[in-house]
Amino acid sequence: AVYAKDVQGGGDAAANVDTMVAVDATKLFEVALDLHLAWSAPLQVVIVSALLATFVGGIAAVVGIAVLVSVLPAGKWLVSILIHLRKRKAPLTDARVAEVSEVIAGMRVTKFAGWEPLWEERWRQRRAAEIFYTRRELFVIGVS
Repeated sequence: AVYAKDVQGGGDAAANVDTMVAVDATKLFEVALDLHLAWSAPLQVVIVSALLATFVGGIAAVVGIAVLVSVLPAGKWLVSILIHLRKRKAPLTDARVAEVSEVIAGMRVTKFAGWEPLWEERWRQRRAAEIFYTRRELFVIGVS
C-alpha cells in the first residue's frame, strides 16, 4: 500500500522507496545489536560480579554488585525517556522536511514571488521546536 501510494505520488517515488528501504535496513541492524545485548548483558553482569568477588572480596564486592544491579533499571528508564522525546520530535521533523521538499520542488515560484525570507523564518521556527527536543535528548544521553 505504501509503495502504491508512493508510485502514484510523482517523479520522486523511487527516491522515497529507497529512503524507506534504507531506514528499514538500519532498523534491522539496530535490532540485531539489541538482540546481541539481550544475551550478552546478563553474562557481563555475572562475569563482572565474579571478578569483583574474586579480586575485591568481602563487603566491597557485595556493595559493588548491588550498585551494578541497581543501575540497570536506571538505563531502562533513560531509554524510555529518549523514546518519548523522539516520538515527540519525529512529527515535527517530518513536517519540516515535507515542507522543505515541497518548496524545493516549486523553487521557481518561490524565487519569482520573493518568498525566501518567509520560508526561512518559518523553517527557523520549526527547527527551533525540533532543537528543543534534540537538546533534551542530548542531555539524557549525557546523563547516561
